[in-house]
Amino acid sequence: MEEKKLYKAMTEMNPQIYKDFYKFYFRDHYKTFNIISTTIGILLLAAAVAMYCMKFGLVWVALALWIGIMGVIYPRVSYKKTYKRVKDTKQTTRFTFYEDYVTEKTSGETGDYKYSELVRAVETKNYIYLYHNENNISIVVKSEVKDNGAEGLCKLLRSKIQNYSIKKTLP
Repeated sequence: MEEKKLYKAMTEMNPQIYKDFYKFYFRDHYKTFNIISTTIGILLLAAAVAMYCMKFGLVWVALALWIGIMGVIYPRVSYKKTYKRVKDTKQTTRFTFYEDYVTEKTSGETGDYKYSELVRAVETKNYIYLYHNENNISIVVKSEVKDNGAEGLCKLLRSKIQNYSIKKTLP
């Protein structure tokens, strides 16, 4: 006897989904680097102002200013290189959620994954990221969840996946 399908969803990748994902991924995985880089950048910007006021050489002021600006800006744009490489890649994934596992179908491949085997899940405003491991992540678009809606799916996943978190500030 086949198990009852609880939820269905489809993710058709497009540039906006890729952009949202890579922004999320780089912020999430490089959090410590981003904090350190931004802090050092701000300190160097303050040092550049202080050096200018103390009549240091303009080369030193410019160097501190340039490195400080890069330290503040780089963490916010680091995802763009990866995003530009894949943004036009077309892929459609169909998800079917059951009581104890999820089925993912892409072009030519089908995989069944028990919820207990998923490393973690992260819910954002528009997406649910299902981590098979730290580098293999499935993206479920919340607006595309059928059969009982995204709230019901989120509730199911919260009860089934031990490491489930909600990040409302990200897309």
